[in-house]
Amino acid sequence: MNDDLLARLLTATDGPTGRFLLVHGARGSGKSWWADRAAERARSAGYDVLRAAGRDSKATAAVQAIIASVHTPPVCVVVDDIDGVDVSVRHDLRGVVDANGGIAVVSAASSAAFDGALAVRLEPLATDALAELLGRRGVAPRAAQRCASAAAGNPGLAISLADALSDAQRADLAVVPEMPRLAAEVANDLHERLRRLGERTCRALAVAAADEDGSLLAIRSALRQLGEAAGDPADPDGSLDDLFDIAEEAAIVDVVDARVSFVDPWLRLAAYHLVAPASRRAAHRALAAAYDSPRQGGARVRHLVAASNGPSDEVAQALTVVASAVARRGDRTAAVRMATQAAELSVTAELRSASLLRAIGWCLDGGDYLRAQRLVDELDGLDGEERSAAQEVAALLHGDDDDASTDVEIAVPMSAREIASWRGRHCQRLLWWADADAGHHGRPTQQIGGSTAAPAELWARAMALRHAGLVRDAAELAARTLSALPPGASQVRARWELLDADLAMLTGGRADPATTLHARENDGAARALAVRAALAASPTLPRDAGCIHVPARDPLRGVRSEQLRGVATADHHTLAAAAAAAEAHGLPIEAGESWLMAAELAASAAPEAAPEFAEYARKAADVLHRCAVRCWDARLQSVVALARAAPPTLTPTVVSDPAVDALSAAEWRVAASVAEGLTNREVAAALFLSVKTVDFHLQQIYRKLALRSRTELAVRFAGRTHGPARRSPPTAGART
Repeated sequence: MNDDLLARLLTATDGPTGRFLLVHGARGSGKSWWADRAAERARSAGYDVLRAAGRDSKATAAVQAIIASVHTPPVCVVVDDIDGVDVSVRHDLRGVVDANGGIAVVSAASSAAFDGALAVRLEPLATDALAELLGRRGVAPRAAQRCASAAAGNPGLAISLADALSDAQRADLAVVPEMPRLAAEVANDLHERLRRLGERTCRALAVAAADEDGSLLAIRSALRQLGEAAGDPADPDGSLDDLFDIAEEAAIVDVVDARVSFVDPWLRLAAYHLVAPASRRAAHRALAAAYDSPRQGGARVRHLVAASNGPSDEVAQALTVVASAVARRGDRTAAVRMATQAAELSVTAELRSASLLRAIGWCLDGGDYLRAQRLVDELDGLDGEERSAAQEVAALLHGDDDDASTDVEIAVPMSAREIASWRGRHCQRLLWWADADAGHHGRPTQQIGGSTAAPAELWARAMALRHAGLVRDAAELAARTLSALPPGASQVRARWELLDADLAMLTGGRADPATTLHARENDGAARALAVRAALAASPTLPRDAGCIHVPARDPLRGVRSEQLRGVATADHHTLAAAAAAAEAHGLPIEAGESWLMAAELAASAAPEAAPEFAEYARKAADVLHRCAVRCWDARLQSVVALARAAPPTLTPTVVSDPAVDALSAAEWRVAASVAEGLTNREVAAALFLSVKTVDFHLQQIYRKLALRSRTELAVRFAGRTHGPARRSPPTAGART
């Protein structure tokens, strides 16, 4: 939910649903905060705001007082926790709000508390978002992450956990447990509710709360080891199941498919801390013994960690092994959490450093550069691998990779062992970046891919796809990766945003040079994009664009620099040379753009340039349409129309187009007729075909040539007067 929804509520005139808003969700999900926000917005919009809050009979009395006090419309009634209000009073409230042209904002635990209202559910927040919220409240990063993770997306619970921390824990000077303690005033109420179920049920719930997986089989086994099974020896689990039946009837847990889950994360934390620390550690040891299958190594190690009574290299090493397995499955966030915990449990400095280095590597692979920097700050020294890790984090976070890249000798291949080291890893990444920046797309395209590739590496692949002319593939990869990048300013995010702006421009969107250049005033790539965006947006060639020069340090920059020189000097021969150089270096988009600019200049030159102009236009159309580049369409159609009308003083060279040549003879005849401007009915009459057959052939042609309109087809066929190459007949004895 956001401010737009509140604005819609304040201006609604479409009946009860538009005038009544119900915000519902679990305890601590933020219902009261949104009720306060709605009251502020209504008051600023000129509404007389009346507020009621309370539980049970107090809530009913508060709402009745509001109903009696409504006199001057418009009125906004805000009721926090309407669950405790009598149904008849809710009905009276609706009548008063309707009669006075008002609005009502109410909060509840479920969507059924206020019929006919626009119901909005407050979903759990992401762990990183919760950690950021706690950070704004003065909680140090590691403590904020622990509280946010334990809160399971519940903002109120996260705040309560943070409030219960000691000053040392809030400042990251003391370790915060995986299951932090609730604030005393909240915990006391919940503990009282749980104790009503009996001591044995409370102990069973404490064991269940200790198990993150909620496996009923493992919980039963742990309870038997702890001596909690009683009753009939032939059915030792029967009495244990009775305990969970009691808790389920009291709406504390749900037991579904042999899994025990708490209906409320507050209750799980309260149940966990209902027993003494020694009892909690005993529960974890019993659960670790219950997870005895080789496939359950992760759960077993987690419980061994929780059962430890201090640092232990043995436990830390076991946790690191599990973290590596989790990372290989793609869950880098969980792997970072385990490796960080392994560092906290390590006795020796070497093991602590190795665990932190693993966590930093997984942060970088996942694009979480801010967390990587915090972990670098925890390293006790910067020698060897630690120094290389710190340098790579700084390069990815702040963009300090230009100087480092000069140390990389691209011509010398690195061994797998060297790449596995931090320095080798950094060099490999810089190598891919250098290739992508220079327009070399072979190595990044072939070597980077798969779900395990880091965002920094995928950027090089997306850029390589763009340079290879696969614009749609590059745009899909950019959209997918950008949406998954963690928040925070970073060098890699800036690279992705710049590439995304370039791809948006190429595919016909609008690239905003001002936004692209914001906070990146000295970035040559951003300036180059601004120039090219201006070239694409202008109906004529801007002759002053050449005032911005890009150093020709590699093929891509060399081609673009030659492009700008041709534009600035209005020389179509220079642009044709730039196009030829782009083709030689495998840069089809720059080649097509250069051919188009050359055609525009040649069209305004002396008559003897007309044959060259027609050839330029056809080459531009062939290349740009094949690469799915749309930003030049209007200007491309103009030059192609002029090329078709130009006198055939010389027979121009037609650029080979394998896709067109692969059309069948029937498809070619239909395509050529449509390209001449005939309708489907006219083509059918001319070729003695049915209209349906022409439609079928035309759809096949569009599919094979990746076209979307008859105009594109006309451009693709401009200057082609011959049919597809005839296939040689099969020789005798050949299989047909």
